[in-house]
Amino acid sequence: MTVACLTVAVMLISCGKDGSSGSLGGKQSPIGKVGNTFTITSKTPGVSGISAKVVDLDNGVSTVAVSVNITNSTYLTALAMSPDIEVSGNKMTINPRGHVTSNGIQEVLPDGTTLTLVKANAKVGDVYTNSNSSLRREVTKVSKENDYTWNGMQVKTIHIKETGRGIPGLDYIEFLYNEELGLVGCKFFLEDGTVMDYPIASQATNVVSNNKPIGGSQSPMGQVGTSFSMLGSIPGVSGVSAQVTALKDGVSTITASSTITNSTYMALINNLYNLGVWYKDDVTISGTKVTVNAQFRITDKGIQSVYPDGNVFTAVEYSAKVGDVYTVQLNGQTIRREVTAVSTTDDFAWNGMKIKTITIKETGRGIPGVDYIEYWTNHKFGPVAARIYFEDGTSVMVGCVTN
Repeated sequence: MTVACLTVAVMLISCGKDGSSGSLGGKQSPIGKVGNTFTITSKTPGVSGISAKVVDLDNGVSTVAVSVNITNSTYLTALAMSPDIEVSGNKMTINPRGHVTSNGIQEVLPDGTTLTLVKANAKVGDVYTNSNSSLRREVTKVSKENDYTWNGMQVKTIHIKETGRGIPGLDYIEFLYNEELGLVGCKFFLEDGTVMDYPIASQATNVVSNNKPIGGSQSPMGQVGTSFSMLGSIPGVSGVSAQVTALKDGVSTITASSTITNSTYMALINNLYNLGVWYKDDVTISGTKVTVNAQFRITDKGIQSVYPDGNVFTAVEYSAKVGDVYTVQLNGQTIRREVTAVSTTDDFAWNGMKIKTITIKETGRGIPGVDYIEYWTNHKFGPVAARIYFEDGTSVMVGCVTN
């Protein structure tokens, strides 16, 4: 029974949002792009290290290489009997396929036909079947609130009940889907009342944001060639430079680099990197030199971070009021930005003048040693200063100026 459930679990993690060759349509999702990795948490004795990575994307069909470490000889013997599974030593591998876009999930069956797992706009009672398969999938719940705990956060889910697999001892399977995260878990309900739970996480879906695009006209600050300089100095930090290197569809890429010889600050940078605060493809750490590529929408309305999957995180809206809050869920942590002050007079000393500012307090990054971050922005000059407050009571502040 356990072996059958495990086989189904590893085969279904690649069921992605429907791609260009599927019937659901929609845009290709980062979930199904080459290089994306999945992690399945197993509590089954003798089964560990379940991992998966997208290794091919051809005509909208993603191929996922799945591997599982199995120390139970009974499981290994049973799994080796499947023509789709390769067993070598204690390692099991399988390469399932699926479509991945923005409209739902669709599995590619062995005969090449497809079977919908879920549509992003699903309603309770929707049923998905395939005439060549005995499987039946029915939507049993569509949550309107963030009521499911996943990866340390609360998210909305669509629940799909699958029957018809004909596995002895199995009653049914329940899949849990989130529109932004894809599959977040599957549960096997056995006839003896046992429930086997397999949470699923995808590297490409580590951002959940309820922020909306700020709109407005493109600011010159976000145009290619704009540079940013640091006012003041930090011991152990030198060669700081930042410049807008690309602007496409209203999203500016800023490339920043610095040499860091202070061990405390380098540890902070490494923590940011390892915690997934940045996408690792956009960060280079070579000895003491750090280079970061980050994407922003910079308009006359404000500034937002833009993530590869299209989610945004507001840094400031120039129409902000005290008490405005912006949040994003990133790798299981909720990062919160709150407007704590809005100047009505020129009261902030900056670059030899006095200016009005909006003050934002940021918490929740979970960086060891850091209490919170505070930064100041101006509707004409953008970000003008930032201060990091450490848990030991110290802080460091720098100013910022653009050309």
